[in-house]
Parts: sequence; C-alpha cells; structure tokens
Amino acid sequence: MNMVGTRKIGSRVPLLPDELSVPDILKVDKEKAVTTYFQKLVDLMSVEAAEQNAHYAQSEQNDKSAPSAEYNLVDHQTSEVAGGRKHKMDLVFYNPVASDGVANVHIIVEAKKAEFKNKIDVKTFSQIADYQYSVWKVQPTRTFVPVLLPNGPKLDLVVFARESWYRVEVGYLCHWLATINNHNIEKVRSTMAQLYFLITLPSERFGHFCKASLGWEYVTFVRGPNRDSTIALVESSHSPTTNSVKLSGYIERFVHPRGRLAHVFRTTFRKQKAILKLSWTPVGRMPEGAVYELLENANVKGMPRVFGRGLVCTSLFGYRLEYLVLEDCGSTIHEYLQVGRQGGLSSGSLNNRVTGIVWQTLQCLVQARVKANVLHRDISAGNIMIDSDGV
Repeated sequence: MNMVGTRKIGSRVPLLPDELSVPDILKVDKEKAVTTYFQKLVDLMSVEAAEQNAHYAQSEQNDKSAPSAEYNLVDHQTSEVAGGRKHKMDLVFYNPVASDGVANVHIIVEAKKAEFKNKIDVKTFSQIADYQYSVWKVQPTRTFVPVLLPNGPKLDLVVFARESWYRVEVGYLCHWLATINNHNIEKVRSTMAQLYFLITLPSERFGHFCKASLGWEYVTFVRGPNRDSTIALVESSHSPTTNSVKLSGYIERFVHPRGRLAHVFRTTFRKQKAILKLSWTPVGRMPEGAVYELLENANVKGMPRVFGRGLVCTSLFGYRLEYLVLEDCGSTIHEYLQVGRQGGLSSGSLNNRVTGIVWQTLQCLVQARVKANVLHRDISAGNIMIDSDGV
C-alpha cells in the first residue's frame, strides 16, 4: 500500500487508484482496504480492456481484442447475499441475469488482511467453506465452486470440489515496499493478467457443466457420437425442445457438504410429468440409472419408468455426474398423509393407509432383493411416492 506514489504498471494498467490515498487507507479497517483495493483493480482492468478493444477496433486488429468480463462485481461487506444464510461475502461476481443472489453467484471473493504463507487458518477456511456450500446446494449445474482469496499482498484461488479442496497461488496484487522496481511491477502485472483471465471465462469453462450465464430455463441431454454411449452433452436454451426438461420446480432437500449430492426437480418431458435428478456420486459407486435398468430387466413391480439416463462426466475430482429423467409418480408419503389429515380422515383410516403403504413397499423391496439381487439402503419417506390411486 506504500506504492501510492506510482500509479502505473508500465504505461497502461493503474496499480493503485488516485481516489485511494494513504490517509484514506489509514481511516478504514485493513481488511476493508484490501477489499476496496481489489475492487478498484478489477474496475480499472475492465475499463482498460474496453479502451484496448476500442483502439484495436479502429485499427481493424480485432484478433487482438480482449474478452470482456461478463460478470457483475457487487460489494457485500455490509449487505447479505439474497437467498443465503445471512452471508456477507466481501465481493461477489454474479452472472448477468435478472436478480443477484446465491443461485446466481459465479465467483466468491473473500479478502483478509493477513497473508496465508503456509495454511489458511481454521476460522477463515470454515467461513469460505460455508459460503461455497450455500452456493453449491442451490446451483444444479455446478462442477466446482471457486473462491478468490486476496490475503495481505497476495491473491490465492481456492477451488472446492465434492471430494476435496485445492489452493493455487495466483500471485501478488501489490508489494510492501517504499520503492518499486520492474521485477515487482511484472509480478503484479502477471497476477492481474491471470485474474482477468479467470473473470472472463464463460460459465461452462469455469465451474459449470453447461452455459449458465444467460438466464436459460431448459436443458437437453444429448448422447455422444457413439449411439451406445452413455456420456451426454448438455445443451441449454431459453425455449423447450422435444427432449428438453425445464429447470424449475426445485424440490428442496438436505445436501451434505461432502459425499453424494443430488438436485431434484419436478418437470415435464415430452408433455409428461417427470422428475429430473442430477446426482454427484463417488466414482466407485454404481450409477443409479444402472440400478434402475437391473430392476426393469428383472420385472420388479413398483418402479417408476425411466425416460432418460446417462453420465454427464465420468470423473471429476473423484466424483461422477449422472442424470436421470423419471416418471413423476405422485406425492411423497409425507405429503400423501398430510393431505389425509387435513381432509379430516380418522386415525383408523390413516392407519389403514399406512398399513397398505408398508405392505406394498415390502413387496417391492423383496422383489428387488430376490429377482435383481438389489438391496435398497436408503428407505425414507421422501423416496416412496404414491399416486392418486394409492399405489
């Protein structure tokens, strides 16, 4: 921060904005100063890129133009991020859609005044891990969640995946020196170039398995060039196609920070009510779609029809991503019995319903075990659906 006297890196990129003087820095908390400094640098980078593009456009050298940052940077030091758990992330890069909130976070920025030379302290790690968890559980297309961590004079990138987390040192944002030299200037220049590269990557290249930045609603799972391939490509769009499913009707459910993660939606597929399930599962586990195929081949009763299934990726940080499009069979046990209570059914009638449900469930489970050698290990009220006929 002592580099106030020298504004430029080389001839173009500002190192420290004129508006941020030494007296101003001394008046604010050091952490807030780091956050403000980072935000100013990003703003100035965007202006620099726009000026550069305008210059090359006039000289007809469009191949040298820089990509524009397609994300909005918002300060949340004193304001909660909508849809979160009262989280005040320092800065957030949002996808440019109608509303800002956890479901629209692209990159989290959390600044700290202390430099993390060896390891991140437990309090900071817990804080940013909680931030990424809140993002992952409401963004179904996420493959990983990136957090930019300005700490002291340095910038780190922390990437959270299902299996683990990874920390990469990006470089230096500034130097604690009274005088500067070209070597230190070049270090900052390199850091800013890498930072600009990260904030201009499209969503499908940095954290998502398909484009998620234009407010699209529909996704279509397209099989690969090999007809027998179970690997699917994912296309997103604003309007429905023949085989698309709509990402709405999200079914809220508990999502653990580690282990298996499933996003479930009530949707339609070819004009039929359907359930879309996107599941992150450890690579060593059998895909759920393969289990359904075993049950179907063994003619086990009480199974939903499978409209589509496959893998979006076979291995990413130790996890695979699977999709399933299933028949929507009705209500969960909880919803079914709740309607009965509200409808004024007597305790005897409710007990009879429960007895019928248990009997049907046992028949299904026994058939699965005897016919298909499949043992269901997650029997819960949310996993048993009942249609309007009580089946």
